[in-house]
Amino acid sequence: MTKQVLSQKTRFILFIIEVGILCLASWLAFGRIFPPEGEKGFWFYTALLGLILGGRRNITNFAKPADVVLYAAPAAISLALGSAWDKWDSGIRVAFVFAEVFCVIAGTLGAIAILAKDTKPPWLHRISNAARVLAETLGAPRTLYTVVIAFALYAFHFQKPAEFAVIVSAWVLTAVLSPLESSVRIGRRLMRIFKPDTIIYSDGEVVAYQTPGLILIRQSASSKIASRDLVAVHDPFGRTRLALALDHVGRDEGVLLRTIEIDDVDAPADLE
Repeated sequence: MTKQVLSQKTRFILFIIEVGILCLASWLAFGRIFPPEGEKGFWFYTALLGLILGGRRNITNFAKPADVVLYAAPAAISLALGSAWDKWDSGIRVAFVFAEVFCVIAGTLGAIAILAKDTKPPWLHRISNAARVLAETLGAPRTLYTVVIAFALYAFHFQKPAEFAVIVSAWVLTAVLSPLESSVRIGRRLMRIFKPDTIIYSDGEVVAYQTPGLILIRQSASSKIASRDLVAVHDPFGRTRLALALDHVGRDEGVLLRTIEIDDVDAPADLE
């Protein structure tokens, strides 16, 4: 069974709703939709940045090494820009160093995985693979920005119980638990139960259309399409096609899956 992937439209709708939750939290905590700049607004703008960069772009709990660098760099920079070292006590300084070092390590692991990816020495290749595995987990947007927000909560809102409670609630709803996303996925699982003919599909990218009716798909890291699975191929220049997964024919930046289009069969109208 393959993993259902949220469509771009669904992710965008969830993103808008989550931004609305953050704005509501700001209104409850500060009496304004957008919080003031500086320490009081650090959580909001960092959370929003996290959502934009990865919360609705990366739909798994893992991230590619190149994306990890893109996530970790702004997280580390935002921490540095928000630093008030001379005014902080020792506890806040320790929390700041931990958060900053965490972001730097995640970004460094991503960079190592990229630079050592195609090296020939086996030991260096193993280091690259190890760095990739660690970076994929530590550098996921939810992980990185949860560390940053945890620091912001401790440093800027810990002494204000009302602010602390509202911000924690908003962050849990938008990043930690993601109940909206879970609800969508549960709804689709229920749909599969009551509609057995619902198409199961996964994320990927079409590499090429070949004759006769062959479609090459570059699978994403989270994809679990297997041979004989039925997949839907979204064509922006034509109709949605149904295809049968055949086998894997090679490797590019991801696994290349060969599928064959099923003629004279239309995809369900409600398929996203």
